[in-house]
Order: sequence, then C-alpha cells, then structure tokens
Amino acid sequence: MKGIRRNEEGVSPVIATILMVAVTVVLAAVLYVMVMGMISSGPAPDVPLGLNQQAKSNSTVTVLISLAPDGARIYGSILSITHDGIPAKANATLYSSTGTLIANYTNGEWHGLPNNDTSYESGMILKITAAAVSHGDSITITGVGFGLSVMTID
Repeated sequence: MKGIRRNEEGVSPVIATILMVAVTVVLAAVLYVMVMGMISSGPAPDVPLGLNQQAKSNSTVTVLISLAPDGARIYGSILSITHDGIPAKANATLYSSTGTLIANYTNGEWHGLPNNDTSYESGMILKITAAAVSHGDSITITGVGFGLSVMTID
C-alpha cells in the first residue's frame, strides 16, 4: 500500500486573485447596505404647518392653523410676510381654538408665551398685521419641530 501523497502547491495564483476580489466585493456590498440603512432610518422630514387663510383686509390677514405636527414649538419660530416680492415687517397675535390669547409676535419675537415649550396646535388662529396685505403676498413661518410653512394670500 502506498502512502498518502501530499501536495503542498495550494491554489493557483489566478484562482486566489479571483477569490480575494469576490470576498472584497461581498464585504463592500454588506457595508454599503449597512450604511444606507443607517442613513435612511434617520428622522422623518419635518412636516409644515397647515396654513389656511380665513379673512383678509388691506392690512390684516387671519390664518387658521389646520395642521400642527407634534413638537411644533411656537417659541423661536419666525414669522415673515412678503409684500409685492419685498420682505415687510409683520406683527401677529396668536389665539387658541377657543379664542383665548396665547401670545403676540412683535419685532421678530414671541411675547407672552406661558413657557418656551408651548406648541402650535390645530385650530389656532393667527392674526397677522402688516403695513399692507394684498393678493399674491406670502406668509412664511419657520421654526423647531416643523418644516418651512408658506401660504400665499388670496
């Protein structure tokens, strides 16, 4: 009986190269899937406030907040109006859905809020006053907890 013959040559260099490339491609694909999973599982994009015009005069527009995502904070939000394509100074008064005064917006800041965590709620009424308000002007509200909210005045 002959002894077992040992072949110590291993695989050919071509096969070894192909195996290394295949393993590298598989690892790269797994890493790509993991990274893309982390990126796409981030927070959902901010939802804008729902703004619906209720009434308008030459210097005032009344806006109903029809949609307010959870955590849409009033404190720190910025209200602006653009009249004939030019930014204009605006003041506002915010009321609850029952008509109770919540806060006033003057000189770019909210005043009179019960606390800094007070949030916008559906049904609130925003009365905005500017030197002039006309068809085609736009109202913009930006802040924490909601996306850029824009309404064009009818």
